[in-house]
Amino acid sequence: CAPYDCVSGGCLTDCNADGDCSGSNVCPIGRCCASGWFKTAAVASASDVGLYNRISLESDGDVRIAYLDESADDLWYAYNGGSNYEDAWSTSLQESSVDEDILQFGFAVTGASGIRHWSYMRIHNLYYDVTSAAETLVAPGGEFEYSGRYSDVAVGPDGTLHLAYTYESASTNYLRYAYRTPAGAWTLCGNLNSSTTYAPAFPSIALDATGLPHIAFWNGSSDAYYRTVTGCTFSSSYLVDSSSDSAGSSGLDIAVD
Repeated sequence: CAPYDCVSGGCLTDCNADGDCSGSNVCPIGRCCASGWFKTAAVASASDVGLYNRISLESDGDVRIAYLDESADDLWYAYNGGSNYEDAWSTSLQESSVDEDILQFGFAVTGASGIRHWSYMRIHNLYYDVTSAAETLVAPGGEFEYSGRYSDVAVGPDGTLHLAYTYESASTNYLRYAYRTPAGAWTLCGNLNSSTTYAPAFPSIALDATGLPHIAFWNGSSDAYYRTVTGCTFSSSYLVDSSSDSAGSSGLDIAVD
């Protein structure tokens, strides 16, 4: 048995005393039996990649990662089939020259073929794009208005698209929600939150088994909040965390079991 064999999980007998390799137990793939819990794999190497990234893990073990190359303002996609995460990752350019002021983009994967859904800001406008299709303008911005500097996207079981995004103007900043039916019609629902100081930011959207959107976000002040959406009807805002250190102001994420 190789003490540091983290990939093959080849610990078939007593390897060490960490409690996970005793007797006939087999080390779980990805777990070292001598020391350490995780292995690190290089996905992409460049001077300014990965500061903003999203990940999708499929039931068959496939891993898909979306990330921003800040040096060129390009969105990239990386894929690993799951047999060995330390192997070379397949990378490809998704969108070139997105807005240089983008701070968060949305990324979701659906279907066995790995259809990729993106939301991002280009020239102050919020766009949606899907694999092998032209991008679609969702919500326009303006010369001094930013639509989609922060955004997230989720896809329902019926194919409905859900977007949470920020809209920043000279006077007031908003967190907004929109959805698109499988027929292709977008509905811009309104404001989840507003602020006259900093823009509400870091929206994270996830769907439950019924397709109901759950959204977590920073309110532009010092608090992390949560809301659900039915059609264009928003639930009450639920305070998740309130802190003088601005809870959620450096990013947050939501998952629904």
